[in-house]
Amino acid sequence: MQDAPEGNASDADVTTYTYTPAGKQATVADNAGNTWTYGYNLLMLGLLDTDYSEALVDQLVSASLSHRNALRVRQILGRLPHDQAERIVPPAVWRQLHQTDDYDAYRRMAELLSHLGLYGALGELSAEALKSSDPDIREVGDDFAR
Repeated sequence: MQDAPEGNASDADVTTYTYTPAGKQATVADNAGNTWTYGYNLLMLGLLDTDYSEALVDQLVSASLSHRNALRVRQILGRLPHDQAERIVPPAVWRQLHQTDDYDAYRRMAELLSHLGLYGALGELSAEALKSSDPDIREVGDDFAR
């Protein structure tokens, strides 16, 4: 049998983690008030070659769930040639919706596809949304159906 630890609970080292909607680690904080953030700088990414955007498409699509980041992500992905965006963005959108399939995720993904002019993928998303048992998700389907 192991002895109970000695000391005060307030003296314990505590580490707190937060996660993105996609389940990826976002921050680590200790009880001394230090916080480490995992992520990337969207402003800088918007200035780099689009090869980086392609390599980070899943992270960008996940970041677009945030109201704060949605416009910046649309701008970054909007720099991709249309055929490249058409090839890489819709699969990333579906991967994201398999992880986060709530109203807000459907709305943000539909807005992203619409902004990028990916109307075939938007039509597929709308059709899928219209099949949902959730009336809010069906509303997204109604709003974006062509």
